[in-house]
Amino acid sequence: NKEDYKLISANNFSITDFHINSIVEACNSPEVFKWLFKTRLPNGYSSEDAIGFINWAKKGWIDNSYFVFLIIAKDDSIVGAIDIKSNNLEAGEVGYWIHNRHSGLARNAVSRLIEIAKKAGYRVLFAQIKEGNSKSEQVLTDNRFIADQAYLKGARSDKAFYLNL
Repeated sequence: NKEDYKLISANNFSITDFHINSIVEACNSPEVFKWLFKTRLPNGYSSEDAIGFINWAKKGWIDNSYFVFLIIAKDDSIVGAIDIKSNNLEAGEVGYWIHNRHSGLARNAVSRLIEIAKKAGYRVLFAQIKEGNSKSEQVLTDNRFIADQAYLKGARSDKAFYLNL
């Protein structure tokens, strides 16, 4: 139920050890770890990684250079994050991770981020995924993103999608 979750900008959230532990749990959940962290962090996602993530997330808002939103569950745990990776209003890249136990939440989070991006003046959003990440591909296509390899920017991804706002 999407009413059970809040999307809060990372700069407006006070982090406790409970939140750090919830980020560690989410980022070590099987799908999130497999697609995002397995190569870079073969020994698992740690508390230090979570603290680094939060510091990085807050810095983007302070610098007005990228914008991370935390996805907060009813129990106040952080179950995911979604961001626009630049302040380039012409084409902003979207990224997200959400704990495996919160199935279906990514679609709603991306939908909400699209609304936020429109209000902020973004003209295009795009996303990049790895081959085989069918769940993420479904989230994007459910939100009207269209496959287009022209938006493929990095060596760590295989497929790209965009959405005109």
